[in-house]
Amino acid sequence: MGSAASDWVLSLASSPWVFVALALVLALSGTLTFLPTQSLVIALATIAYARPEQLFVTIVLLISTTVGMVVGDLGAFGLARWTHLGGWRWLNGVRVRRMRRWMRRRLRDQPDITMISARLVPMGRLATTLACADLHMPTALFVRLSAVGSLVWAIYSTGIGAVAGIWVERHPVAVICIAVVIAMLIGMIASRIQTALMSRETSESRSGRAS
Repeated sequence: MGSAASDWVLSLASSPWVFVALALVLALSGTLTFLPTQSLVIALATIAYARPEQLFVTIVLLISTTVGMVVGDLGAFGLARWTHLGGWRWLNGVRVRRMRRWMRRRLRDQPDITMISARLVPMGRLATTLACADLHMPTALFVRLSAVGSLVWAIYSTGIGAVAGIWVERHPVAVICIAVVIAMLIGMIASRIQTALMSRETSESRSGRAS
């Protein structure tokens, strides 16, 4: 059973079209935030570790992930600039609006760090893209920031998969699930940290206005 599961899991990454499909999913996730992008990247990275050409596959994975993320960011950025994407009803929840305001302040001071760290937080990628559109950021600068953030996120997600891949030959499905859960826990921790920072900055801002 273990061998059959291993062969089935490894066969998922045997075709180059898998990376094309991954890039497409990542591009669509620029606006369709419900797509399981990180889970897919981690799963493919875990599988790549068990293949003989693991270095080549990992490099291709990093490239396809980064390109897909940048294309998705650029698409969402264009929609936000030209079709008022940020005004759509499903993007105007309290948390998203609050996150966008916080991102706008952070982008003015630390654009690179903000673009990187936002990708660890649920809805952070889209909220940052909308914040960039709100600020009328030049497209060239946005693409550069997106490329930096996407590459760092790709390395981070692939790294989790690579570490998990050490055990993939024995328990492939279980190892991939554990790696995905770990990534989700990191995202939850990052989200709580961000929420705490936003609350603190809001309190300081109110105190400053009161004084």
